[in-house]
Amino acid sequence: MINTSYIIDDRKLFIYEMALRNAMASATRRNRLYKKGITNEEYRKAYNEVYDLWPALLYSSVNEYIEHEGKVNINFMVRQVVSLKDKMSHIENIEFKLSHAQKSLSVFLKYLWCYGVIVEPPICPIDAKVLGKLSNVNHYLRTLFGQILMK
Repeated sequence: MINTSYIIDDRKLFIYEMALRNAMASATRRNRLYKKGITNEEYRKAYNEVYDLWPALLYSSVNEYIEHEGKVNINFMVRQVVSLKDKMSHIENIEFKLSHAQKSLSVFLKYLWCYGVIVEPPICPIDAKVLGKLSNVNHYLRTLFGQILMK
């Protein structure tokens, strides 16, 4: 069950729904989510599980962000991304990667920030094109993710 008690009106609910839809679509646009070769039945089952759990986890991450009044650092956000990936990974017939988690959370936060719902988040969507052009940043991010995953 998604906790939306902090959403007090229809306009705000619409904003959250649009932000959520765009975040999930952005994360899967160039990054396949479902395993190849699954049956229609397996796809439907995985689809239902994904769209029950993923929004709830994104809302949960935003709730934590709001509870910290936006006073979070990059380590907090990386832990949120890793946690999202870990919780989604149990669903059969999907390949939920760190890139899905990072992109969906950062785009969700970006949209909420653009709509004035939250303060500016400390992360932004970074994809392979950006990382490819920033080799020093790529090494730094891999090191940072590696350190956090080892904890």
